[in-house]
Amino acid sequence: MVGRMAVRMVICGLWRASRLPATQDAFAISECLCFVDARLFDTYNLNKYRPMTLSIPSTTATMTPEDIAAQEAALTFPRFTHLDALKVGEALTREGLSRGLPIAIDVYLFERTVYSAGLPGSTADNLDWIRRKRNVVLRFGKSSFRIGRERAAKGVSLHDNAAISEVDYAAHGGSFPILVEGTGPIGAISVSGLPGHEDHATIIAALTKLRAEA
Repeated sequence: MVGRMAVRMVICGLWRASRLPATQDAFAISECLCFVDARLFDTYNLNKYRPMTLSIPSTTATMTPEDIAAQEAALTFPRFTHLDALKVGEALTREGLSRGLPIAIDVYLFERTVYSAGLPGSTADNLDWIRRKRNVVLRFGKSSFRIGRERAAKGVSLHDNAAISEVDYAAHGGSFPILVEGTGPIGAISVSGLPGHEDHATIIAALTKLRAEA
């Protein structure tokens, strides 16, 4: 008879342990990695899972869904306020202006936009891309880039589901969930104007700085 199993998980660089009952049913979750504090559930094999730390995987156009999930876990906050939303929006604006990026920025918190900016070179079309990418985050609770990479790995499209219209959803990089420990997604941070993975990377850089201060 198998004794109690201790599954160690890293959330934002901190180890937490969960006890699983010594029953055969315990093995049913061997394909389910549970981020307990963030209440996120992902179908990854625990044996293949790489412990997460604050060393966040670099963003590339072909990065794996697992690495994007690691970014999401590492960038889960103990708390995230309206002021934090403004901070990250302003940080993205400063970064965009300093680099001359033609981007639009949107920070969406508790079902409303709390920060929006269109930098020189951005267009109204960028705002529609933000809406569509943000809809993916709000529907699935994952970054739009991760959803796109998951579908690509399976050789399918998000729009194979007739209920998910291309008019309203875009599984391209550039919208990232605002995640809070013990709560889960409470909003989204979105950027549009660059190739999708670069939009995503721009958000990751801003959130990494903010998370280091939390």
